[in-house]
Amino acid sequence: MQPPNYNGPPPYYPPPQQYWTPKNYTNNAVVTLFLYFLFWLPGVIVNCIYLYDAYQTKEKIGHEPQGMGCLWTLFIFFTVAPALLFGIVLLLVLLGTKLH
Repeated sequence: MQPPNYNGPPPYYPPPQQYWTPKNYTNNAVVTLFLYFLFWLPGVIVNCIYLYDAYQTKEKIGHEPQGMGCLWTLFIFFTVAPALLFGIVLLLVLLGTKLH
């Protein structure tokens, strides 16, 4: 019986590189815009989900993916701005009732 032919450790092969194209969020922003006009609450929920997904993609690729700015713009115009407007109107109504 012959000993096995052993010439040292097996060669090191680096792990294969994964190539993928970053996701484009522009179409998701259009769907979110449609949902905002159809029903406001589902639009907010879907926008937050897409923003989270875009943020995860940004962490993976190192820069903002295409369409992330559209999602932020929709969030500001359809969520933050109406909330601020509602707060200002509510404050004015409360101040108006206290003056009389």
